[in-house]
Amino acid sequence: MLRRPRVQGMLGVVISLCLAVAWAAASPASAADSTDLVRDISPGLGESSPREFVVAGQVAFFVAEDPTHGAELWKTDGTPAGTALVKDIRSGPLGSSPTSLTALGSTVLFRADDGSGANGAELWKSDGTSAGTTMVKDINVGAASGSPDRLVVVGTRVLFEAVDAGNGKELWQSDGTLTGTSMLKDIRPGSQSSDPGPITVGDGDGFFTANDGVNGVSVWKSDGTEAGTKLVKDIPATSLTAVGDVVYFAADDGVNGVELWLSDGNTSGTQMVKDINTTGSSGPSMLTAVGDQVFFRADDGTGKGAELWRSDGTSVGTGMVKDINPEANSSYLSELTAVGVDLFFQADDGDSGSELWRSDGTELGTMRVRDINPGSPSSNPIQLTAVGSQLYFSADNGSAGAELWRSDGSDQGTIMVRDINSGPGGSFPVGLTALGPALLYAATDGIHARELWRTGPLPVSPVHPVTPIIFDVHQQAGGPNARAQLSLVAPAPGSLSVRSVRPKRRPLVRAVKSPLAAGRSSVTLSLTRAGHKKLNRSFAKAKRRARATKNPALRVGRVKCRVRLIYVPNGGAPVTVVANFEFLKR
Repeated sequence: MLRRPRVQGMLGVVISLCLAVAWAAASPASAADSTDLVRDISPGLGESSPREFVVAGQVAFFVAEDPTHGAELWKTDGTPAGTALVKDIRSGPLGSSPTSLTALGSTVLFRADDGSGANGAELWKSDGTSAGTTMVKDINVGAASGSPDRLVVVGTRVLFEAVDAGNGKELWQSDGTLTGTSMLKDIRPGSQSSDPGPITVGDGDGFFTANDGVNGVSVWKSDGTEAGTKLVKDIPATSLTAVGDVVYFAADDGVNGVELWLSDGNTSGTQMVKDINTTGSSGPSMLTAVGDQVFFRADDGTGKGAELWRSDGTSVGTGMVKDINPEANSSYLSELTAVGVDLFFQADDGDSGSELWRSDGTELGTMRVRDINPGSPSSNPIQLTAVGSQLYFSADNGSAGAELWRSDGSDQGTIMVRDINSGPGGSFPVGLTALGPALLYAATDGIHARELWRTGPLPVSPVHPVTPIIFDVHQQAGGPNARAQLSLVAPAPGSLSVRSVRPKRRPLVRAVKSPLAAGRSSVTLSLTRAGHKKLNRSFAKAKRRARATKNPALRVGRVKCRVRLIYVPNGGAPVTVVANFEFLKR
């Protein structure tokens, strides 16, 4: 007797898991295998100057310009086909000049001017589609601009500064909707501005500087409510940097000069960490979080100049890491960047010029990584950007010009990725941004002007069942197994392996390994003897329930299976998906 139960998988789970693993499956070694021009957005001698990269979901949004549209919002997944203009917000060649791009989930918020004259530069949002790219709110109603700036995500919303007609530049918030966009607090009442400074997120709150007209520029915090937006301490501060549940900053209390401070968000918990320079100001700058410590540049006034320091938030735990340039001169630290538990930076030891250095927070573990431009000339490593455990940056070895380099922290593992602009001219990569295990940036190869480039693996298109996922299970009387046809689409030739995940000891689905052609395919899945017995037992119980209740709808046997599907494109990295399926017998 032929039974045709209908079996449906969990499509949403399959797709989301597959996309997440598609990037993650790439090994660190493969990240250097491919360096390519993604798209010549402004063909010919013009340059599109890609900039303001921000990752939202599986794509990166950025600003680029061409002669037809001017500077507008674009998106890319790292492939030529996946790189496109999102919307011509200001029709024509002038462009809407998007700026302050900030990801809120899979949506990007930004400032743009549609050129209509009905409003100026206001808050916009985009989900990556033209229809989903709209103005959020005309903050400064009319032709004037609200000029939203310094957008920072705090929880499920962004905090930013903006101007409206009656209140000057104040603190605003938005969840990406019209009704959810409002001034958070008029810190300096009236038409004058409190000028909320750069916002950093610490322990779930936004910390910033503002001037309420009474205390001058001081440290404030906000939890996203008007009542929770309050003065922390009346002290001018700069370089606010969150480390764990505290915020470090440089401040001058009028007694000790500019020194390192920290705050837990309370007035009583806001205090100087250490008077590093007891005769003046140590001038902490470039504060950078690495694990539970903060690294920074400071001068203790003892003749060593500005060198590398670190702090754990205590006076005794605050000290110079190393006098990199032993002479009286500073080591001219810059580009402080965390990669895992290490700090990478540019420094000059007085002999080798400005080169790449790393530190684990100890004097012994602070060393020059490589003298990229040998001798006293400098390679000037800049644009330091972490991609997984690797560091990418721009440097000049003295013969190739400023090109893309990468480092694993060792001399041997610090190499030029590619001489993109062959010869001494340099490609000058800028805007380095991690998209999964790949790197996006703008560069010139000497043929094309500054355009969009990618280094690293291409995103692997997911293997996913066709919607809806329907299996036809054919069971013949006395047959040992039930069978199912899994329909799917493969982006490239390869193979598919299917293995039962649970239970492990007595799997319910037989292991399968099948070659796949590109496009639509089908793979036969079959229940094991244990799975077949379990389905029959469930069906027998269901029949008894149906008879007892006189409800034929209950006459359904069920076997739930959890399987792992592993798709391996020929020559590519594997993509793994775990999915739940259910066999039904009626």
